[in-house]
Amino acid sequence: MLKYIALAVFSVAFSAAAPIRPGACYSPFHLQSYPLVQGQVLDPYEFTLDMHRDFNLMQPLVGSVRTYYSNYYGIDIAPIAAAHNVPLYVGVYMTTEDWYTSQVESAIMGAVNYPSTVKAILVGNENVAPYGTVSPEYLINQINYIRSEVSKRSNGTVNVKVGTSQRVTEWIDGNANILKVADACDVVGVNIYPFFSEGYSTADPTGILDGLWNKMLSLYPADKLRLTETGYSTNGSTAISPPPAVPGLANAIQYYNALTKWQPKAGGGDAHWYTFFDLRADDTTQPADYEKYFGYFMANGTAKAANFPVQTNTPKPSDDDGANYYGCSHHDSNHNRGACHHISPHNHGYSLDHDDSNYHGCPHHDGSDDCGAYNYCGAYNYCDAYYYCVSHDHCGSHDHCDSHNHCRPYDYCSSYNCCSLNGCSVHCGSYDVDPEADDCDPCPHGLCTIKKTILSEWNGGLYVNTIQGNTNEKFTLLPNAIGSVSSGNGCLTYSAASNSVSVTPCSGAANQAWKFDATSKRVVLPAANVCLVSNRAVLGASPTVAPCNAGAVSQYFDNCANVQNQNYVQLVTKRNAYVFEYYNNLYVGAAADDRNHLFVYNAATKTLQAQSNGQCLDAYQSGNSYQLHTYACDGSNGNQKWIIDSANRKVKHAVHPNLCLDVDPTSPTRSAQVWTCYPNSDNQVISVVPY
Repeated sequence: MLKYIALAVFSVAFSAAAPIRPGACYSPFHLQSYPLVQGQVLDPYEFTLDMHRDFNLMQPLVGSVRTYYSNYYGIDIAPIAAAHNVPLYVGVYMTTEDWYTSQVESAIMGAVNYPSTVKAILVGNENVAPYGTVSPEYLINQINYIRSEVSKRSNGTVNVKVGTSQRVTEWIDGNANILKVADACDVVGVNIYPFFSEGYSTADPTGILDGLWNKMLSLYPADKLRLTETGYSTNGSTAISPPPAVPGLANAIQYYNALTKWQPKAGGGDAHWYTFFDLRADDTTQPADYEKYFGYFMANGTAKAANFPVQTNTPKPSDDDGANYYGCSHHDSNHNRGACHHISPHNHGYSLDHDDSNYHGCPHHDGSDDCGAYNYCGAYNYCDAYYYCVSHDHCGSHDHCDSHNHCRPYDYCSSYNCCSLNGCSVHCGSYDVDPEADDCDPCPHGLCTIKKTILSEWNGGLYVNTIQGNTNEKFTLLPNAIGSVSSGNGCLTYSAASNSVSVTPCSGAANQAWKFDATSKRVVLPAANVCLVSNRAVLGASPTVAPCNAGAVSQYFDNCANVQNQNYVQLVTKRNAYVFEYYNNLYVGAAADDRNHLFVYNAATKTLQAQSNGQCLDAYQSGNSYQLHTYACDGSNGNQKWIIDSANRKVKHAVHPNLCLDVDPTSPTRSAQVWTCYPNSDNQVISVVPY
């Protein structure tokens, strides 16, 4: 959600605009069946049915729906939208965690299988660097990859639009990198919130929107532009970080009505209101209270007002017969449902005809099982006619089913997806060095950096990039070498001449005697006392080597299963000095390759945690010039509450009024301190920069 932007109004002449078609952003996080809080268990049947009910409710009221994920807990969103004839802008949530590959896969197959539903794929949301953590180069790579895969897998019959959704702030910056992103996009999705913009006027609700849209038109083709987020809060307290506009239902309806009548100079089309449903009361993803109330409807599905939004479509007849059979073309008292497309307590798959005893739609069934003997794919999925897993399986839509109810990509570890070591079964996932032999090959591992980017091999080269979930990222940790699964008989090989590492045929040579040190979390060549080094600033860069340094963050590698996905940040002053922790105190100095200079900001608890000692920044006294220290993190400790004011580049205390993090360059101790906030104090200009 875009916040606070100053407005410059531009006057430009353009061709006629397309009519605005009001749509909505959608997230199932508002549902009670969504496991939002710790300890809540997912009921996939109820959760899927709840999403169907949501789309059934939205269908008459919106021209299209935009999502931020392509699947939720493995449940694809495209088939649900298709069942209710709701056009979809499907999102791909970008993360460095392993499940990102399923986001990409679901988006691709959603477009291939439901081309009349999926209008566009939006890769990422408000996440491009420098505001976000995703480099423009990687974003472009993923946009091009998804577009290419849709065309390839549909044999060229589907040409879905692919783009991204970013804040208007980044788009109108107009730097070379963001222009390259736009060039790669079929859809340039822009998020514009007059609600958060200085100068908002109820006398001209769309004035700010119009001015910023015109600026976009001066930079980008009108036919690419889509308004992917806008909205207005209907309720909530504004005690912390108040927006320029006043939350309220009447004000929100006024902005909505103005939006539906808005006539941009060019472009237009689908415009998505954030959001259809309010957030749940226990949702802590947004820090300010008023950010829970941007929905047309309450979280429980109750409308807030008549004609908010206005009905735009004829309601689709419900196919629910009381047993939750949504979207079926027909069904009878025995629940025969020719080509039903939706999960229910009685039908667990897609494109499967169901009766009281069998599941039809596969070429083989024996009256008690599905798709032949025991060919069951994942927890809630069945095989299709070609023995591929369909829709809801967590193994990927192209994984085959073996005869023991396992999904496998083209390779698996012995009969039960395990390797047998001296009579003991060791689970290996989907890979084995020698899949034909039930032998004692070690299980491969992924080696991840502290940022949870992963080491991978390609054509004998090594690279560090975001996790893709393929065999190129698998390495075997042998006693005297590190083997690459994708290269066959290849091992990590050090070249002293070029100070680099590549993968060459394993020979037992000394320059291949790499070891993974699980204690220090390093990839080490003991004979040369050098360690593998990643380049955090450039995704896809080849690793280098350097003398081993136990404190160097750039030398950190660990089994990916052990690496937490943390959004590390650094605190950088206007004079390009860095805040760091040392013996529970805070100082400033030059940049360094260590954990002392890394912090994690938790927006829910408003804490800044130092990664060197695991403690949180603590302002134990609220007056001027008091030195900061770190203390054991405690969510109830008011001294540890901080607000990141990115717009003004300040770190403000959330409890002690008008108190800021402050760095005095003339201080002989170089200590970080707190001081009364002043708008023009260079000592308080501190940027929170993603690491």
